[in-house]
Amino acid sequence: MWLVVYFPDSNDYCVLKRNQVTEGEVAVGSFVKVVYNAKVLFANPSKAVCDKECESILKKLPQPEDTATHSPIPRAANESLSDSKLDQILSHVSRIDSCIREISSRQLEMQQDVDSIKAKVERLEQSERSLRSSVYELLDRVPPRSDVPKGIILVFITDSLLNVTKSDNLALTYPYSLSKERVDDIYQMKRTATAFARAVERELFAHDVDRNVNLDKRRAQDKVRWLRDLVRYRYPTSTPTAEASIWSSCQIAINDYHRKKRRRDGPSSESSRETRSHNIFYPENYEPSTKRAHVFEVSSDLDLESSNHSNSDLYQFTSDSSPNHKKF
Repeated sequence: MWLVVYFPDSNDYCVLKRNQVTEGEVAVGSFVKVVYNAKVLFANPSKAVCDKECESILKKLPQPEDTATHSPIPRAANESLSDSKLDQILSHVSRIDSCIREISSRQLEMQQDVDSIKAKVERLEQSERSLRSSVYELLDRVPPRSDVPKGIILVFITDSLLNVTKSDNLALTYPYSLSKERVDDIYQMKRTATAFARAVERELFAHDVDRNVNLDKRRAQDKVRWLRDLVRYRYPTSTPTAEASIWSSCQIAINDYHRKKRRRDGPSSESSRETRSHNIFYPENYEPSTKRAHVFEVSSDLDLESSNHSNSDLYQFTSDSSPNHKKF
């Protein structure tokens, strides 16, 4: 059984099946409940007849005005529209959330980059301060330029001195028991060249039998030469004279330390052989080769730093009794 019903609330007509009526007597003119309250206008076993009757009824009715009151949206369409709008809103919210997360991650990365840059800047500033202090320390160690004394300077260039001159341009190596790290530690702890040389010498010759004799009496002269190169490398000077003066001070300090130690330990035959005075220009048992000797006349206004013999040792003879001394 099919019914043509009228909805007074919405002013609409519809064809329904008999079993869709939930409440009320199915008879023409009676009110029944489907989803809304409806009035039965026509009943017939055929749906086509009911549809035709519904169309004829709708044709007789005047056209309603296009207003929201007279043309309401059905609930199903309204719900579908609400669902679609809700889906759009949710998609926009999800995109906004993803954008916020991306911005937060980028902000975190930028903060990490800023922290890294700050750390690098701090390390650079520390390195600059350390380098500046090292440069100032080196400048403080450079002695002031002194006038060259008037007179004649005899320069002897021997084979051994030539070897030392050639090795000045090479990088300093650490072939013995002392490592570079240990030497760096000693250098940081000691404030003067003599204290540095004494500390290095005690560790360098710690296992040698003749460690308590003077430096020029020891068998391992290669260690002595390496110690002198180390002092020259750690405490650079502008002139060979200043370099020889620093090494002479180191030798005197080392020999004086071992002389006092020998006196504390007891009498020794080496104490009688110790040299009481030290000549910074003439090491003990030094015999210049006459074949390799060259004589240069230097005036008082000559700059030793600009001469071609700045890397060699200069020996000045002032005593008349010195051999190979020539007067002009």
